[in-house]
This record gives sequence, C-alpha cells and structure tokens, in this order.
Amino acid sequence: MAIIGKNKYVLLTEKEKRFVDAFVETGNMQLAAKEAGYPTYYKSLEKLYNRMQPLIDDRMKMMDAKKIASTEEILQFLTGVMRGDEKETIVVYNDGEAEVVDKKPAMRDRIKSAENLGKAKGMFIENRKVDTELTIHFGMDYGSESDYKVEVENDLEQLTEGTDDDYGD
Repeated sequence: MAIIGKNKYVLLTEKEKRFVDAFVETGNMQLAAKEAGYPTYYKSLEKLYNRMQPLIDDRMKMMDAKKIASTEEILQFLTGVMRGDEKETIVVYNDGEAEVVDKKPAMRDRIKSAENLGKAKGMFIENRKVDTELTIHFGMDYGSESDYKVEVENDLEQLTEGTDDDYGD
C-alpha cells in the first residue's frame, strides 16, 4: 500500500510497482513505462507519472537518506576504530603468495578517531571568561552630516589580552 497525497491510500498494481521501481532506478519516464508494460505515448505517461509522483518522490528521498551516513552512524564508526573493533582488510605477500588479512587499525588511526570524536562532542573548546568594564556613550548630533556618533572608552588591547596563544591549528 502506498500513500498518494494527504490521507489518501491507493493499492498499487504489479505494473505500477514495476513502473515506480524502474523510474526510481533510471529516472526516465519512457523507459520505466516500457519496462513496466505501459504504452509509451506522452499523455498516458504524464497521467501515470502524476499519479505516482508522491510515491516516486518518497522512494527517491529514502534512497538519498541511505546514501548519507547519519551522525549516529559516524560516531559509532569512529568509536569502533578508536577501540580497535573495526578491521581493515589488507593484502600481505609471503614468499610470492598473496594472502588477505584483517588487521586492527594502527595506533595513529585510533588516536585520530579519538580526536575526531572529541571534536564532535565539543571536548576541545576552550572557554575564556573576560571580566572587564566597557563604557559606551551614544550621542546624536542633528546638525552635522553624521547622524550618530559612538564613542568607546576602553582600550581594546585590554579585552584581547591573553588571547594571542598559538594552538597549532
């Protein structure tokens, strides 16, 4: 059963299912209709496509969603690499013979995964508290070309003091 439109259910025939599958796979209306067994003249295809469009759009979105890794999936993979649960398949040559071997990630890869997990979780953000007084005076001069004058009475170097650290980024 497929949802076509808002709160309207339609039971698909085998031909319609084949059309939707073929269209999602190829993106070609005429080819999909031909594979499903429908006539390929334009008006018939247009009606069929318009009727099936919500289902086709849903299927396309589902396929796109499967192509892109979710945040949870990425975090699970990084955790697996960091812990050494993920394996890497390599080919090892011994005495002229090739052998396929699964090996744990190298320590540098595990460390890099730990760093990336830390960044994803916000562990390496340094918060600084700046405690200073800042006085701002706003004045309006209606008689000059400049409509607003803003005077700031504080040395900006005092605000940025201690932020010249080089973090190596």
